[in-house]
Amino acid sequence: MAAKKPQRAKLAGRNAPLSPRRLNVADKRRKALELRKAGASFESIAQELGFANKGGAYKAVRAALDHTAREPVNQVRKLELERLDRLFLSVWPPALKGDGKSLDRCLQIIRQRSSLEGLNVDKVALTDPTGEKEFSGGLTDEERTGRLMALLEQVRTRRDGQAAVGGASAPVDTAARSPDAGLPHASG
Repeated sequence: MAAKKPQRAKLAGRNAPLSPRRLNVADKRRKALELRKAGASFESIAQELGFANKGGAYKAVRAALDHTAREPVNQVRKLELERLDRLFLSVWPPALKGDGKSLDRCLQIIRQRSSLEGLNVDKVALTDPTGEKEFSGGLTDEERTGRLMALLEQVRTRRDGQAAVGGASAPVDTAARSPDAGLPHASG
C-alpha cells in the first residue's frame, strides 16, 4: 500500500493568496514603490498611503522591491532547470547503456543543475552590498591585520601576567596559549 502524500492546507479567507486583504497590501506596496521612484520621502509616502509612520512606508517599499527582484530570477531559474531536464533526458538512455560521452554529459548537467539550485556551495563569504567583493567590515587589510595583532598581544600579555602572578604552578588560560604549545615539535 502506497503512502499518501500529505496535502497542503488550502489557505482560505483573509490568508488566501488572492484574498481582498492580500491584494490591497500588494497594491499599497506597489503604490509606495511608485511614489519612492518618483522621489517621495518615506514620511510623505506614509502620509499619502496611510502608513502609521515612515518605517511602515520603508518596509512596504522594501517588500515591493524584494518581490519584483525575486520574481524574474525565479522565472529564469525555472526555465533553465526545465531546459536542463530536457537535455538530461536526451542523454540518459545512452548513458545507461554505458556510453562514456553520454555519462560525462549527464554529470555536467547534474553539476549545472546543482549549481542553479544552490546545492554545491563550497565557500560562503560575506560580501559588500554589491556582492562583488568579500565584506571587510569597512577595514583595509592592514587595519584588520593590526587589530588581530593587537588582540593577540592582549592575549599574550594576559597569559604572561597570569603566569607571573602565580609562578610556575599558576593556572594559565588555555585559550590564550598558542595552538601548538606543549607539543613536542613546539619545544626548542
